[in-house]
Amino acid sequence: MEINDSVSQYVVSNLPITFKDSGQHETFINAFSANYQKLLAKYDAAETTPTNVKHWSRTDSLSANAAATPRIRKILRDRSRYEIANNSYASGLLLTLTNDMIGTGPKLQLIMEESQMSRYIEDSFYSWCCEVGLTDHLKLLKMCYERDGEGFAIMATNPRLEHKVKLDLKSVEADQCTTPGLDPFSDNKIDGIIYDDFDDPISYDMLKHHPGDMGYGLQNQFGEYVTYPAEQVLHYFNPVRPGQLRGIPPGISTLELYAQLRRATGALLRAFEIASMVAGVMETNNPITDDAGVVQTLDIGESLPLQQGMLMALPAGYKMGQFKSDQPVTSYKMFKEEILCEIGRCRNVPFNVVACRSDGYNYASGRLDFQIYYRSLRIEQFLMGLKIMDRIFKQWAHEASEVDPRFWGINIASIPRLWFWDGTEHVDPLKEAEAQVVKLNNNLTTLQIEWSKSANGNDWERMVEQRAKEKRKLASIGVDESIENKTSGISNQSSAQDTALNGAQVTSAVDIVTKVAMNELPAQTGISMLMNFFHLSKENAESMINPTIKESDQLPDYML
Repeated sequence: MEINDSVSQYVVSNLPITFKDSGQHETFINAFSANYQKLLAKYDAAETTPTNVKHWSRTDSLSANAAATPRIRKILRDRSRYEIANNSYASGLLLTLTNDMIGTGPKLQLIMEESQMSRYIEDSFYSWCCEVGLTDHLKLLKMCYERDGEGFAIMATNPRLEHKVKLDLKSVEADQCTTPGLDPFSDNKIDGIIYDDFDDPISYDMLKHHPGDMGYGLQNQFGEYVTYPAEQVLHYFNPVRPGQLRGIPPGISTLELYAQLRRATGALLRAFEIASMVAGVMETNNPITDDAGVVQTLDIGESLPLQQGMLMALPAGYKMGQFKSDQPVTSYKMFKEEILCEIGRCRNVPFNVVACRSDGYNYASGRLDFQIYYRSLRIEQFLMGLKIMDRIFKQWAHEASEVDPRFWGINIASIPRLWFWDGTEHVDPLKEAEAQVVKLNNNLTTLQIEWSKSANGNDWERMVEQRAKEKRKLASIGVDESIENKTSGISNQSSAQDTALNGAQVTSAVDIVTKVAMNELPAQTGISMLMNFFHLSKENAESMINPTIKESDQLPDYML
């Protein structure tokens, strides 16, 4: 027996045993190796058995880049695009993930003492973002990442821009990032990317035209590409393995699930259609014969005319039965929901987001599921801020420092900054506002944090200044007091809602009052129960039990 395991070889070769001849030595080695393998500690998942051999037959030990070859990435991109284009759940989930993450786009806030200069820089950058359509480019990057596995954008000069800074972005699909004729054994080079020893990109090769364009290759365009330095290229993807340089769609594990869902829906629909087309079936246990003894039968597929509300005589020996269209409607709904849950799990998306309905949720369950989803969004927004927005701002700041005299002598790119993304709207805005007041009063949060969590991710300084301006205006026309009254009215309304009894509590209170009226419960005990159980005042409890209770019959205050 040949010893294949290196550990077994090492142990056997270092045993302090002397053998008479080579035959005894070989026999011992073979016997020890076989038994040593049995003694080794092992995992159940590492066992290959007749029941799991097919399941694990496709496993390999390829590196991240070797597994994601250009051919494999193209197949995954094409199938992902096809499924998203033909499956409403897939396309809806793509749109939801993009809108929830990008929203109206990130807002820049600089952290510097000179508020006027920071405001000027922020406004100038915002106007540039609006002109180049930065939010649209970010959405394309996000969509390409979810659908294709990676998104690209090239930063270049566009002289047609009206803004002083002529920096612009050009979105590019992953199909164009490729190097025609690349030697697969090249060092520090993968399809479309040259990188250094730290796996940091040095340059990108981009085809001049999309390989799927009409007429591509007919006008000497095939293989023409431009090499861009890495400083000009935005490459957005999230690697999941060390050394991974190209992206694959994060939802590839769900592509077969989408296909199963569509096949199940189609099968159920076809069954309904067949059942609606066939009104009934005819069968016979007594074939009809003619005078010569030949069996007379109806031709296969032959139909009989049916008339509504009429009695019908069938051929002798035949009987009619209604076609049964039993279909697993209930199990289909369960199957569909389980598939959608599995689809959302790989992206940390709860069922009510994938299905776009929350009819089976209560308030607590919905908020609990959303916590995981929102945490994933915040992490991805943070990463996009580092990988994309910081690089865009640094390039913008470099060009702005050259064309705007107000920026001369200021290293804008080195100014500390924050990116604020759209917040999420609370189901109960009043409760959220009350919680914000409590946290602010106890120094558990800041205006900056609370305003950044608003629906539009607002700048707290701008909002505070705007609010002060509004108050001054309201005071100048004498309506400031009315605003305060409305606010206090809302607060009082909230307090009333908090103290109001629900249906079950009202039923219990009525039961106590009834028992007192039937002399099944002492009046004083009923009053005490109403006060302790439902937090009613002494006067309210007494009025509910008996408005005419004598003062001597009432419990003293120290007993309540």
